[in-house]
Amino acid sequence: MEGTLGLHHVTCLAGDPQENLDFYLGVLGLRLVKRSVNQDDPATYHLFYADRQGTPGTALTFFPYPHLPPHRLGVGQAVEVALAVPQESLGYWEARLARYGRPLERGERFGLPALLFPDPHGLPLAFTAAEGPGLPWEESPVPPEHQVRGLLGARILEREVEATLAFLQGVLANDDAKLKVGRAKYSMLPNARGGVVDDIYLFRLGAGGYLMEVNAANNA
Repeated sequence: MEGTLGLHHVTCLAGDPQENLDFYLGVLGLRLVKRSVNQDDPATYHLFYADRQGTPGTALTFFPYPHLPPHRLGVGQAVEVALAVPQESLGYWEARLARYGRPLERGERFGLPALLFPDPHGLPLAFTAAEGPGLPWEESPVPPEHQVRGLLGARILEREVEATLAFLQGVLANDDAKLKVGRAKYSMLPNARGGVVDDIYLFRLGAGGYLMEVNAANNA
């Protein structure tokens, strides 16, 4: 069986749908390619953002629940989404996000320079200097040369990393050459046993599979 080719889309929860739309379309300049409903909860929107054509690997979607309490981090969650932007665009995005009042810090993701900031409802985002499959959208408020190029990866928290690594390597990609494991330097979340939770950052590598970065700390 062939290994998987990369991330198709990432789905997240949000708060107020208008605030979500104002940010992802109005500030980040993504295209709202589809407004549907949650098939398990038809009273809830399902908002799809992507590039001009909804290219696989560019879609970030949301179920907005305005009345839910703030989230709490825990194991088994995807807790950060990395989006690819042109390397020469990081300065543009730093100025644009500051203009819209987003708390912002510089960092890196797997050795790539990145801008780290939350969306209006607390979802951590990482604008990372990397290539992506996205096609510019002519009606975006962001100039074509600076637009988001698609998904780069997702950070997930795990209490015991070995089983997740085995699944990612053995099920999602059979060719070990498509997978590289390195040490991460991200903050760790205390778990209920007083130890730490491991981090896995799963990156898209074009059409060649995944690149994983793992913080395999010992649990107490």
